Amino acid sequence: MSTMTEDTTNQGWANYATWGVALILNNEEALYAEIRVTAQDYNDPENISSQEKDGIWTHEEAVRYQLEDYIKEMVGELCENDALNALNLMQQQVISAGLAEVDFAEIAQSFLED
Repeated sequence: MSTMTEDTTNQGWANYATWGVALILNNEEALYAEIRVTAQDYNDPENISSQEKDGIWTHEEAVRYQLEDYIKEMVGELCENDALNALNLMQQQVISAGLAEVDFAEIAQSFLED
């Protein structure tokens, strides 16, 4: 009996949830522009995080981790609005479960590679 692992990638992204979030962020002009500006700000050599100063992260790691956190927070805020509050508990759980699957590090890296 052979075991096969299921391919969960989608359109070159880690999974469907990541692809879906990346699709929106890359196609909504205002969101895309905001993330690009933020990425440039984080990548500024004069913008040094405390972890970078302490030698915990390289500059590249610090930029990616900061951008990952920024994007995750942005997406969370976009999903936390009055419409979500009006959904029933099942619908809220499904949305939360989907967001838990998003690979925000992969999305952040894609913005840094552009």
